[in-house]
Amino acid sequence: MFKKVNKINIIETRVRSFIEDIQHPTQKKKLNINDLEFKLRKLQDDYYEMDGYSLFYEAIQSLQDEEQLTPIQNHQYFWVNVKAHNDKWDRLEMMKLSDRFDFSFYERHSEWQPKEEWSRIKNFYAFHQSSGEREIVSL
Repeated sequence: MFKKVNKINIIETRVRSFIEDIQHPTQKKKLNINDLEFKLRKLQDDYYEMDGYSLFYEAIQSLQDEEQLTPIQNHQYFWVNVKAHNDKWDRLEMMKLSDRFDFSFYERHSEWQPKEEWSRIKNFYAFHQSSGEREIVSL
C-alpha cells in the first residue's frame, strides 16, 4: 500500500555537513557546540517549531557514537576528530589524467585523496577535455 517515507532531518544534515567541512586529515579541531547551535538557530527559521534542539542533540550524540566528536570536560567544547583515511586513488587512473594534472602532491599526501575529490577531478577533466566542442557565446 503506502510506503513509509523517512523525513529528512535537516538539522542533522547541516551539523554533519559543518563537521565534515572543518574536519582535517591530520589534526583535531576544537568546536564550541553552543556556537554551532546558535548558527543553526539563525539558519533555520522554524528551529523551535521543529523541536530543533532535540534534533541537534540527537545529531551530536550520533556523531559521538561514530567517534567523529569527542567531548571536552564540560561538554560545551568538542574535539572534531581527524577525518578517516579513505583508500588511496588508483595510480593507473591518475596516470590516465596526468596529461592535464600534476598528481605529485596527492601522491605524497594520501590523506588528501577522498573519493569526493577524485570525483571533482574527473568531472573537471571531462569538462576541460570537451572545451573545444563548446561554442563561445560572448566575449
